[in-house]
Amino acid sequence: MDETASSPELRLDLDLAPGDLATPPDFETPLPDGHPAPQTLRDNGWLPTPSATLPFPSVVAASTNDPLARFDRVTALADAWGSRLVDVGPVGHLNPASGYGEWPRALEILQAFDCRTTPDPKVSA
Repeated sequence: MDETASSPELRLDLDLAPGDLATPPDFETPLPDGHPAPQTLRDNGWLPTPSATLPFPSVVAASTNDPLARFDRVTALADAWGSRLVDVGPVGHLNPASGYGEWPRALEILQAFDCRTTPDPKVSA
């Protein structure tokens, strides 16, 4: 399999399983103080943000109060990627720096997603 996942430079040659993208940051909007500037993100390959449909089933878990990404922007990313969107409520940014360790809800979301027979790109959980 030779698929383009996000940009002409990224080529995948592997068997792909469903993916869970938890609260992806919005790199198109300047991040809060203490985070990399847009040019630094661009220089390190984080920009531009991929907008192509992903070549594997995916679900995006989005927080309604993530300081690194507006909910509407993450919704647009999920739409562009062909991902199912799961609204996880006001949980901030899901990463270790925010105090999150293991997140059992991620497994629940992936298990529910994997068992679906009719994809629904937008649901609330």
